Amino acid sequence: MKKYILVIIMLITLYFGYSNKKENEVVINQEEKMSNVDSLMVNMSSFNEKDMPLSEFLEGVVSCEMPALFMEEALKSGVVAARTFYLYNYTNNENYIPTSGGQCYMTKEELKTKWGNKYEEYLSKIKKVVKETKNEVIVYNDEVIEAFYFSMSNGYTEDASNVFNISKPYLVSVSSSYDKDINNNFKEYSVDLSRFKSVLGLEEESIVINNIIRNQSNRILKICVNLKCYTGVEFRKLFGLRSTDFDVNIENDMVSFVTRGYGHGVGMSQYGANEMAKLGYNYKEILKYYYKGTEIMYK
Repeated sequence: MKKYILVIIMLITLYFGYSNKKENEVVINQEEKMSNVDSLMVNMSSFNEKDMPLSEFLEGVVSCEMPALFMEEALKSGVVAARTFYLYNYTNNENYIPTSGGQCYMTKEELKTKWGNKYEEYLSKIKKVVKETKNEVIVYNDEVIEAFYFSMSNGYTEDASNVFNISKPYLVSVSSSYDKDINNNFKEYSVDLSRFKSVLGLEEESIVINNIIRNQSNRILKICVNLKCYTGVEFRKLFGLRSTDFDVNIENDMVSFVTRGYGHGVGMSQYGANEMAKLGYNYKEILKYYYKGTEIMYK
């Protein structure tokens, strides 16, 4: 009897030992897969390029989206944000294919044209910041965040709910006063009145712009032209404006716009990041400032 009991105990021990081993192997395999994010192969079909490791893709993204003359800490913040943006989308869809609408990307040949005789110097700088932030991503409560970013603000970033109709605790409006004094923050546009009316589908002779509602970041939430009303985001898209913080004025047969900032305004301001880097902030401090309540960790 004792012999049978001993055999049963041994079998149970072997079973659970094997099960635990399998479970541990699964955990280890998952950790190994996620511990080298920069080796993930990126589907480059939308850019007519061969698939490449994420690290190489990031070189083309940051080179396209940020001036190579930016401070290294600003470029590092751009790399980590871009890596996080990609990983968030990839995690939610393993068939995710990045597009120019989501992340700007330039090939090596395009960069040679863009940078000219500075190509080797600038590429070396970009490779350096990618390598020095290898596998680092932004997380909120240990979850990879949806790391939106844009060019420059009007002095404040924008709450994601006003642009993408989503609510994220780390994508709220914060002061980014560093941006306001940057050259090219203001931009003037003019269109003739007939074009303006055509875009909005207006036939009336008289045009009245009213009911302009701005939010706390001074961006337009609502604007009405005669009896038609639009969100600031809709109006920006209709006229190709640089941001939703704009003034509009009609004089004679011309409509003029003055915009402040560049981009949707959600998440990190790239030019704001560079101004912070000039003041001595490192990339982790920059990222934690723009993405509230987040941490930087390896994946």
